[in-house]
Order: sequence, then C-alpha cells, then structure tokens
Amino acid sequence: MADVEDIDIGDGKSDKDKAAPASAADVDDFSPTPAMEEILVNFLVRMSFLTGEAKDREMVALHQRAVTLLKKSLRTWPHVNIKFAFIEKLLASAKNGAEDATRTLPTGLGIFNIALECGVTKFVSGNAPQLAQMLEPCFESRRKSTHDALAKALARAMFPANKPLAGAVEDESGRPVPPAEAKLLQNKLDELCAKHVASAITGNPALPNVQAPNPSLACVLACIAALAERQRRIVDQYLPHLIKLLSRLTHELNAASAAGAVPQQQPARALPGQSPAVPVPDYGSVAHCMAACVRLIASRVIPAGGEHKQLFLRMLLQLINDQATHGAVLMATLDALKGWAEDAVAGAPPGAVGAAAAIPAGLVKPKPEPGADGEKAAGDDDDAKDGDDDDEDGAKQTPTPKGGKTGPTGAKLKPGEKEKDVANKDADDDGNVDVEVKEEPADDAKGEGEEGADDGDKKPPSTPSVDPASPDPNRPGSLSAKETVLFLSKLAHLTRMGREVTQTAEWEEKLLGTLYALCAAEGHHDMALRQEVFSKVERNHLLGLRSRRPDLHGKFFKLYDGAVGNSLFHRLQYILAGQEWDAMADTFWLKQGLDLILSTLADEDHITLAPNSAQCPPLLPVNPTDPKAEPPKPPEKKPSGYGTPNEKTAEMLARHAAFMTKIGALRVKDLVGPLREVATRNAHMSYYLWVLIYPIVWATLQREEQMQLAKPMIALLSKEYHQRQAAVRPNVVQALLQGISLSQPQPKIPSELIKFLGKTYNAWHIAVALLENHVVRYPQEARCFDALAELYRLLGERDALVGLWRQRCNSDVTRAGLALTQHGHWQEANDVFFRGMQRASAGQVTGVTKTELCLWETNWLNSAKQLNQWELVADFSRSVEHTEMQLNSLWRMNDWVGLKDLLPQSPATSEVEE
Repeated sequence: MADVEDIDIGDGKSDKDKAAPASAADVDDFSPTPAMEEILVNFLVRMSFLTGEAKDREMVALHQRAVTLLKKSLRTWPHVNIKFAFIEKLLASAKNGAEDATRTLPTGLGIFNIALECGVTKFVSGNAPQLAQMLEPCFESRRKSTHDALAKALARAMFPANKPLAGAVEDESGRPVPPAEAKLLQNKLDELCAKHVASAITGNPALPNVQAPNPSLACVLACIAALAERQRRIVDQYLPHLIKLLSRLTHELNAASAAGAVPQQQPARALPGQSPAVPVPDYGSVAHCMAACVRLIASRVIPAGGEHKQLFLRMLLQLINDQATHGAVLMATLDALKGWAEDAVAGAPPGAVGAAAAIPAGLVKPKPEPGADGEKAAGDDDDAKDGDDDDEDGAKQTPTPKGGKTGPTGAKLKPGEKEKDVANKDADDDGNVDVEVKEEPADDAKGEGEEGADDGDKKPPSTPSVDPASPDPNRPGSLSAKETVLFLSKLAHLTRMGREVTQTAEWEEKLLGTLYALCAAEGHHDMALRQEVFSKVERNHLLGLRSRRPDLHGKFFKLYDGAVGNSLFHRLQYILAGQEWDAMADTFWLKQGLDLILSTLADEDHITLAPNSAQCPPLLPVNPTDPKAEPPKPPEKKPSGYGTPNEKTAEMLARHAAFMTKIGALRVKDLVGPLREVATRNAHMSYYLWVLIYPIVWATLQREEQMQLAKPMIALLSKEYHQRQAAVRPNVVQALLQGISLSQPQPKIPSELIKFLGKTYNAWHIAVALLENHVVRYPQEARCFDALAELYRLLGERDALVGLWRQRCNSDVTRAGLALTQHGHWQEANDVFFRGMQRASAGQVTGVTKTELCLWETNWLNSAKQLNQWELVADFSRSVEHTEMQLNSLWRMNDWVGLKDLLPQSPATSEVEE
C-alpha cells in the first residue's frame, strides 16, 4: 500500500515545472480554510481509530502513518476543533457486545496525549464528557502501558505546562485546583480513585506477596504519581486514603509473615561478574502497590505532620523489620529516607512540619516545564511543545540551563556544586549536594538574571513569580536527628544481615551516599547531627569501610582520618580500643588500621634508605660547607683524547643519569600510596605490613603510652567476634600475636589467653614463641609453664616437653622417669614413677608440686598402656571412677559383659538388642 506522501495529487504541472523553484507568491496561493482543517484532522482521528484495532501488517503500518500525519497536522493547526465523539461509539458498542475495549483505549489515549502535546486549544473543554467516559475502561484494563498513557494525559490536562503563571488557582486549604475545563476529569478521577482505594481497604484485596495482582489499584497510584510530578501538593488530598491503604497492606503482610503463609522470594540470578539487580515486583502486585504508596506518602507526609507522620514512620519500621518485605518496598523506603536527608541540605530545621517545613515561595524559582514558550527539555519527547517552534524552518529552541552559576533559589552556588530543584529534582547518588538559600535584595535581581542566562542574552530584571500550578516549591520535609539515626541504623542493619536487595549496587550507592552527605563537613548539617550520625551509624556498622567501591571507601576513610588524632599513639589507641570492629569481624579488618597508621607519614618527603642498609660511600662530600671535610682533589691531567666515551657509552650514561634523576625525585607517597591500595584489597599484604610496622610503631611510644595500650590489647584479643575468622588464613588474631611477639618490650599477655588463641586460631607456633619468652621473663609463674607444656603436648613436641619439665621439676624422680620414657624404657620408667607415687602417698616426698605429681601419674598410666597392662589400668580407672578410661581398658581385655554393664542404657541400645 502506497504512503500518503507518495500519492500524486495531480496539480497539472510538468516535471520540469515541478523541478523549478517556486516563488513566494506560488507558495502562498493556497491556504486551507478552518472547515477544511477540521475535516482533515477529524478524518485522521477516525482513520487512527479504525486501523488501530487491526492486526494485519499493512493496517498496522497505515495506523502508524495516520498517527504521524495527525501529529504534524495538529502542530500546524493547533486551533482546530477535534471531534472525539467517535470513541464514545466504540466504547458503547464494545460494552453492549461484551467485547474487549482494550484495543480502542491505546489509540484514544495516544490521540489524547498528541493533542495535549501539540497544544490544541479547547480540546479538553470540547471533549470532556468523552474523555471522562474513557477513564473507567482504562482503570479496568490490565495493561501497564494503558495506565501509563492515561496518567501522562491526565497530568498534562489538569496541570498544563503552558498555563500562564497568573492563571493558577488554589482552594481555601491552599491545594491546587485544575483549570475549569478539566473539572469534569478531576471529578471523575476522584470518584474512581475513591472507589478502588475503598475496595482495597474494606474489601478482599490480594494477600501479601501472593501472585494475585490488582491492576486497578496500580492505575490509581500511577495517576496520583503523575499528578504529583507536576504538582506535589495534589498528594495532600489523597494522603489519608493512602495511609489507610498502606496500613491495611502492612497489617496483612505482618499477619501472613507470622503465620508463615508468605512464600520465599526467589532472587534473580546475576550473571558472572555482575552485581545482583533490584527485584522488580509484578505490576499490580501487593509489593508494587506498597512501594508506590511509600513513595507517594513520603513526598508529603513530613510537612503534613501530626498523626499521619507518626503512623507512617511506624509502618516503615514494621516493613524494615519484617523478613517477608519485598525488596522493592525496602528500596522505596531507602528512596524516602534519601529524599528527607537531601532536603535537610537546604538548611531548614530538621524535623519541621507544616509551614515550617516549606521554603518561602518567593525564594524558589519554578522549574521550567517543557512546552512553555517554545522551550523543550533535552531528551524528553513526550512533553508539550509549541507548534510554531516545531516547524521545519529550523527555529532554535532555548534549552533549559542546567548547572549554571545560580541555584534553584536564585542563590549563588559554590564551585563544583550542582543545581538542585528543592521541590522535584533528586540529588546525585552520592548525596553531596550543597544549596545555599539566601535572601537577596531586590537590587540584585538583575545580576542574578544575567548570571544565569546564556552567553550574549540580556534579560530584563524581574522578580521571580511563583505559580501554584507549576512544580510545588514546598520541601518534602526532613526527619529529626533522632528519627534519622534510627532509620539509618535499621537500614544499615539490613545491609549487615545480607538481604538480597542490600547487595545491589543501587542500594549501596544510595545508602552510602545518604550517609556520607549527613556525615561530611561539606553539607549544611549541624555539627551535632553529623557527629551523631557518624558515631551511632557509621562507626557501629562500618558501611563505608566495608564498601568494595574505591571512591566510596576513600570518602569514608577521610572521615575516619579526620576524626582520629595524628599521633601514632592516638592512631594505635583508636585501632585497639577506640573502635569496635564487630561489623567487620568476618574480614581482615586490620588493613583499615594499617591504612590509618600509614596515612600519618610525611607524603612529600624524599625516599631515603635506612641507616643500616647497604650504601656506597659518596664520591663527593655530603656537606661541602663542612670545614672538617677534605676538599676534593682535582682530577689528574690526561693526554688529549684520553677517556672520551664512545656513542654507546654516552647513551648508557645518559639513560642512567635520567634514571637516577627520576628515582631521586620520588616522594614517600609514590611508594606508600600503591602499597596502601594493595594492602586494602589483599589480606596477605596487610598481614605482612602489619607485622613489619607494628613493632616499629610500638618502639616509638613512650613507656607510659605502652602501659596504657597493654590492657586494651588484652581486651581486643579476648573479643568473641574473632571466632568468625577462626577458619580464615591469615586472620586478625595471627597478625596481632605475631606483631606482639616481635615487639620490644613485649606487653604481658595472660598465658591462658595465649594458649587459647594459639589453639583456636591456628597460631600454634606464634603462641609457643610468646610463651617461651614469658617463661624466660617470668620464671616464677607456674601458669606460663603449664600453658606452654599444654601446647607442646597438643603439638606432639615430646622432646620439647621433656626439656621444659627437666628445667622446671624439683624431684629426681621426674628427671629419671622422663629420661627413661624419652628413650623407650617403659618398664623401668613405670617402676620409677610407681615408686615415686608410693612415696608421695606415704608423705615421704617434699618440695614436689601438685602439677609434678600429676605428671608422674600420667606417665605411669602411659607406660602401663605401652606395656599392655590393661588390668592395672582398669583397676586404676575403677578406683578414680574414670568411665572413659575404664571402657577403653575393658574392650582391650575382651571383657564384653563388663563393657555392656558399663554402657549407658538408652532406647537406641534397646532396639539394637532386640
């Protein structure tokens, strides 16, 4: 089928005449009358409806062509009268024939949006009954595209972008009122919204997280959200119903979760090398409706204040604490908290409600809407445009300036700041947006206007006027300091628990960006709020230091670096006692402490070798001005031509000289900077550097400072959260013990603690070295010997254990018995230990400790076992009532009856006997 543009109308001219350029008089000869314009446009409207229901390929192409021509016609003739009554017939026939009207709705909504986009005058007022009749079938539709098109059309019709600023109307309560021609649409929309919301509140809605979507409710929320984008205060009239709806859904979710009726969510599998994505609920599902409710309520509930705010905050806490809450709802909660935190950047008192939560309207410049006076936002093809600016004459459109030198309030911005619309525009993901609200005198209006204009454009001075129908200048409001800390702590706890949505890049970027904006000094927050958020949220959960993103990690590390003193003592005290590392206990968190220590180095100093390193003596005196230094001897005269280097030698010397110059210019930061980056990501490198640097730092401390850090070191080693790293190699306990063992003087650590740490965290040989040092330094403490002997025994170091006891024992029986045992003379050793035990029982041995007597008994039993004297072992076990030893000896003697009597009776053994 041929396109409309390819049809030859037949104007009677030859091809030669057609090729010749037409004069201006010929072009202006014909101009269609208003009646002709109306006939053409309405023909295209009817053709769009007729071809929109077809599925044939050619008819689909014809439909697209008809819509394109209709759009061009309406831009050319914006004052034409469109007759939209044809859709009324189509909807009535579909209703009477019990047919599906979903094929007619997309075409009708498309024409609706095109007419509003092209600025057709009197379209809404002339077709209001037909447009209102189309709303109910749209609400009953199950298609998301239909709902989105309806929401966009209603927003454009009720709050047109090209509406004059002076024509906006507000009711007695200050809420915006749509134009008079859209009154019928507003009434019909309110009626349908009330109907479907009441049905969801009082009726039998879908159970939480069960696949039973409610598209009608989703359509209601989509329409309200579209209206709120153009006029945020429109949400106020729906706020009580939205609160009730969210309360009902939250209650049912908690009840279903407590009963275990909520199915487990199956997270989508991410591709290798990609981070998981935020879960997207089905359109119209309960999770989708809850997320939409949270976003809508959060935009206006803080200024409303009262019981609505408290009820909403309690519901958010319930949703955060419930394990069955969908990830999309949690993300909506984070978006709400992010908006409240960014709103606090404006400098208004936190937690303010009502009138105190709004920036004065006279200080806010309304955000320019595309389509007003020929302006068009970049990348937005759906916004309204003026038809005169879209002709093919190539007229230039003035783009909306972004990131200019003036802020949205007319105040000057600092260098590096980004423009922020206080009402409608979200800040960057990092949350670092600084907006300075200043009341400028009227004389400065001209300077501000010229500063914000494009180059070469001179605008007359004017006072910014505010239109209530334009984007709402009111702030979304901000929470109080206590509420902010509470919600941040809850969301940070969710992140530590490892919920699926918290592992996504979007969640990390938003949460950490919000947290950094509240903690950083660049923001306009009070010092008290910054300190409270940093100490109660970031330091408790360590979200910034745990981040895998280098940019976020670097930002938060600067906060820690500025919060800790610069001396090595203060840094080490913070690492050992000032910070609780429970949140990072599953990682090698000492790399953060190492980074704090290395950050105190003088980065701009030259790199020098250690005094004890191998160095060649200098050819010339190091200090030429030193009077004691001998002056350099003049070089001996050589014959001409002697010692002249060839080209290769000269080139080599030049390269070496350039290399030496380059190396000599290196600074400490050139060497330490890469080491810090590698150590932050590599636990083995961090372990090596900590063991190397800690003894050096310890040696630089004063004696009093070392004594102050001894007890915090013991308390840190005793922390229970180290158990989460017990199976990791290397772990923090190994690094701490190794650093202590190489330090001089060594702090005194309890021997029992060293023994436990050595056994539990695979630090056997490090603990043995520490205890051997303790044995030498504290020879009078028996517990050091006992702990070291226990480690020797567990490691099977028999010879080392014998040597330790030979140094410690007070009796010749011990020396003789251990020597015989060491060489395998079991019978002689058995006799020696047995005689010693007899003498000790008779009281004939003095000066022998109880530990040494236990050693005799243990070695006597061991020698008896080696000699297979199980009868002797069995008699001894009966006398001391040692059941395990008795069982071991009975089965070796084949005494099965005695073994059966000794085994405990249980239902399991009775079943085996039967």
